Amino acid sequence: MAEDKVYQTVSRKIAAPAEEIFKVLTDPARHLDIDGSGLLKDTSGNPIISGIGDKFAVRLYNPLTAHYETLSEVVEFERDRRLAWEPTIIAVTYAEDEEEVGVHLGQRWTYALEPIDSRTTLVKEIYSIDCTKMPEWLRIQLRNGEHFVEFMAKTLENLERQLVSAQK
Repeated sequence: MAEDKVYQTVSRKIAAPAEEIFKVLTDPARHLDIDGSGLLKDTSGNPIISGIGDKFAVRLYNPLTAHYETLSEVVEFERDRRLAWEPTIIAVTYAEDEEEVGVHLGQRWTYALEPIDSRTTLVKEIYSIDCTKMPEWLRIQLRNGEHFVEFMAKTLENLERQLVSAQK
């Protein structure tokens, strides 16, 4: 039997204060600018995230499933320190994927910010799976989240690039 939870974590020191990083992460419209996966296609029309229970929708494209849309609910919020959300698919392209609509599949995306000093922050992006909710076939396809590690590293690189260019 698989573990109940699986985690993948990527970290990066970013030359920016935690407050500035948090501003980017809490603005879903800016997620398109930092996305390292290339899956995000539209993040517009969402309000700034301000607390637990907030929701935001994004449109994505995956070559395996074509276009789809998720609604993410914020489940952790500690200003300038931690932000986490859990996505649920709310629209799909293919009829065979409709059984996943409205079902939370146990995925959680978390950003943890640890200030090193007033100008530098250690940023951790954490992808976790609740294996009691995610079907085994999907966990296998995602390689228990290892599928996302390269994308997560690119996201943190893009986040740093956005913040550094904003400081100039």
